[in-house]
Amino acid sequence: MKNKKILMLWVLSFCLLGLKAFVIKFAGEHAELVERVYSRGIYPVISNLLTSISNIVPFSVGEIFIMFFIIGILIVLIKLIHFTIKRKFDKLILGISYVVFSIVLVTCIFDGVWLLNHYRTDIEDLMSLPIEKNNKEALVATFEALIIKTNSLRRELPEDSLSSKRDILHNAYRGYEELNKQYEFIKKDKVVVKGLLSSPIQTMSGYSGVYLFFIGEPTINIQAPIFTLPHTACHEIAHQKGFAEEQAANYIGFLACKNNEDLLFQYSGYFSAMEYVGSALLKEDSRLYYSLVKSIDGKVLEDSSYNWEFWEKAESQSASAVVNQLNDSYLKAYNQPDGIKSYGQFVDLLIADYMVDGEV
Repeated sequence: MKNKKILMLWVLSFCLLGLKAFVIKFAGEHAELVERVYSRGIYPVISNLLTSISNIVPFSVGEIFIMFFIIGILIVLIKLIHFTIKRKFDKLILGISYVVFSIVLVTCIFDGVWLLNHYRTDIEDLMSLPIEKNNKEALVATFEALIIKTNSLRRELPEDSLSSKRDILHNAYRGYEELNKQYEFIKKDKVVVKGLLSSPIQTMSGYSGVYLFFIGEPTINIQAPIFTLPHTACHEIAHQKGFAEEQAANYIGFLACKNNEDLLFQYSGYFSAMEYVGSALLKEDSRLYYSLVKSIDGKVLEDSSYNWEFWEKAESQSASAVVNQLNDSYLKAYNQPDGIKSYGQFVDLLIADYMVDGEV
């Protein structure tokens, strides 16, 4: 009887893996179909249902789920070790078979709940943005435009607006209400961002936010400098809206900040955009970069220094390296061949935005 169970579990596992491979290959070759049927049809129903449940409570449901999941893994490992020590090899093999089947089943469910969004139509095609590679003149012009706007917003920003994390968590979605008027495929449904209890662990790993797709919950590291939180929150909401690629989430998050009435959100979006574009120019032409940095407002430079010092002091190099490697492998496995470098492709979208009408 046990042998039949073991055989059945392995057969089902291989069948599911075959189905998973077929679906991913098919999705990779039919982006428009994925866009129309999944990303704009099936996925919004799933994500809105999950998010509506998460919105009810003020804490991260996904974080608690992960804690119980880890406890469950430990219990299973203890049982498997017990079977090994007691030489109950029939139970050990059956247990391993259940574990393998469970892992395969869960990954297939996750593909359906979220991961197929990695194969939707590229954001530059959805928004008709003219992507140009290696255009130094456009890079410089975009950086200059971002400096001007960031300086202006920082001067308008009241100092007391740098203190309300709760407002950031609850109001981050509001920029999407306005954004939906411009791009109907970006949904405007209410989303409450959650602050992570495990923020210290996030800080050590060098990450400022994560989208817990199995519960439809955008979460952020609330230890990060407050002027960076709005763009991080809007970035994670972009994932909840179905934009899996990191450069797309960065750009849509920027647009959501730009369209939010709150000046802190606007400043956060432009500050982040300026930092990304500035980093790209620094690699391209350091002398020109440092000459342009002189035009950045003193308070903006203070914010930039504070942000850099925060991550430099708090981040654990070993933890960050491990998490970066895991994230890089995940992104490469799901249609983002540049891995974690895809975050920086946000710059290409900002330049394309500038090229459309001469402003960002």
